[in-house]
Formats: sequence, C-alpha cells, structure tokens
Amino acid sequence: MKKTPILYVLFAAFLVLGAFVYFVSQFTSVYPPIRKFEYSKNVTDFHNDLRTLISTRPNISFQLTDTTGTEENGYVYYYNIKVIDSKKSNEFNVAFKTEENWKGDRKNTICLVGAYDRIHKVGGYSKESKGIDRLAKAFEQDVYEELKNTSP
Repeated sequence: MKKTPILYVLFAAFLVLGAFVYFVSQFTSVYPPIRKFEYSKNVTDFHNDLRTLISTRPNISFQLTDTTGTEENGYVYYYNIKVIDSKKSNEFNVAFKTEENWKGDRKNTICLVGAYDRIHKVGGYSKESKGIDRLAKAFEQDVYEELKNTSP
C-alpha cells in the first residue's frame, strides 16, 4: 500500500522535470543564419548606409529591434528590413556583428536570420523553410548589393 504514494510522487517529479527540460530546450534553440554576408564597414556605417538606402528607395524601410552582448564580448545588432512594392512584400531579419578569429583579425558580418514573403506566405528562420532560397537571393539583390554600393 505504501508503494502507491511513492509512485505518484516519482511520476509527478518526472513530469515536472520533463516539462522543464522541454521548455528550456525550446527556449534556447537557435537556428544558424540562413546566409552570411561580409560587410567592410562598422555598425554605425551600416546604420547610416541603411538610412541612405531608404532615402533613395522609398519601398525599403528598416528598424533596429534589439542589441545583445557586452563591450568585452562584442555586440550584436538586430534589424528588421522590409521591401514592399506592387509585386512583393518581403521582410528580412538580420543581425550585424563583428567576429574576431584566433589571430585577432576582425570582420563585420550581416547574418540573414529570418526572411518572409508576406504575399506568398513562405519563409522562416531555417535554411529548410519553404521559399527561403528565393528570399535569400532577394535580400542579396534588394538590400545587400545596394548597401555595398553606397558611398564609402
């Protein structure tokens, strides 16, 4: 008779532990970037280049959405960039960061972490998401190549 309450307690403990593990694994899962693009300028220039881009291309807008990191380990800046016209409504989530290799060489990288086509309802955060290859090419053409061509 005394085994029944112990089994209930063990079952409840495993249930709580399992729920915790599930929650933590879902919360901390991060997809790798869809694509990475090297950028020769720093984050201030990147931000200003985005401003220049939207002044010449009114169908493009952007918003700085978050900053993470520390001064010691470096910061990552997150942006939402929208490209909307009569034929498309694309939204891109990008992260701008400076990476340092073991030699101390630094390079700036624009990471495409999410892409969505709002008209055709495709895209996502994963390289396997439906329509993601086309959206990555659209980002490269509509945003990245334009940013590279802004004045130095």
